[in-house]
Amino acid sequence: GQCQFINEFDERLSLCSPSLPQSLAAFLKHDSGMLPGASSFWRRNITQSLGLLDESLIHSFDYDYQCRMLASGHQPVILNQTLAARREMETAHTAEITLAQGREYIQIALRHAHHLNASERGSLLRNCDYRNRIYAMAEAEKQGDPSRLRLLRPAA
Repeated sequence: GQCQFINEFDERLSLCSPSLPQSLAAFLKHDSGMLPGASSFWRRNITQSLGLLDESLIHSFDYDYQCRMLASGHQPVILNQTLAARREMETAHTAEITLAQGREYIQIALRHAHHLNASERGSLLRNCDYRNRIYAMAEAEKQGDPSRLRLLRPAA
C-alpha cells in the first residue's frame, strides 16, 4: 500500500505509491518496482519459509527481504490505500547514509544475482559496476579529493 511521509509536526509531505516490479532482475537494478518498506506487510507463512530479516544490514533489510520474496516466487499484492505513515526528519539523510544505503543495495543485488539467467546477470553486473562508480565519485567529491576522480574512468 501507499506510505504517507510526514514531517516532525505531522504535516503531510508526500505520498509514496508502490508499483510492481517487472521482474527480479529489474528490481535488483532499480529499473522497476517500488515497494515502500513502511507499508509492506506479508503473511506469516512467508516468514516461516524465508526466515527472518538479515540483521547484518543496516539500511536495506526490507529491500533484501523483498528480493528474497520475489526470488522465491512470491508476488506482491498492492492495495490502493494508505497503510502507513513515515516521519521524515530534516537531518535524517546525510550524504554518508545515502552512500551507505546505496552500497548496501549493490551488495544485496549481487547476493541475489545467482537467481538470474546469464544475460540478466551480466546486465546486473554492469548496472552494479556503474552504480559503484557513481558512489565512488560521490565519495571522492565529498572528501574533496579531485585526484581520485580520474581513477574512476572505465578501463579501455
